[in-house]
Amino acid sequence: MVYKLFEKASPTVIDLIEKRQVSLVINLSEDYNNDSSFKRVITDGYLIRRAAIDNNVPLFTDLNSARFFVNALDRYKIKDLKIKSWDEYL
Repeated sequence: MVYKLFEKASPTVIDLIEKRQVSLVINLSEDYNNDSSFKRVITDGYLIRRAAIDNNVPLFTDLNSARFFVNALDRYKIKDLKIKSWDEYL
């Protein structure tokens, strides 16, 4: 069980990120009608994104990008991947 940050209990997702128990973070915003809930989500989301970046954990904040990435992981194997220079992709 992982607790939300505002619940003030452990472990939180940030605890897991800092302990390197998470290898990928997908952090999507949600719409809330209640202003206080919306502010809390923005704060929690910011802290989660910041922890991911500070701990060099890959981060997706867009659902479509996350889906494409997961589909690519499923479709391609390590042997299928070729290392190329950035210019070769452009």
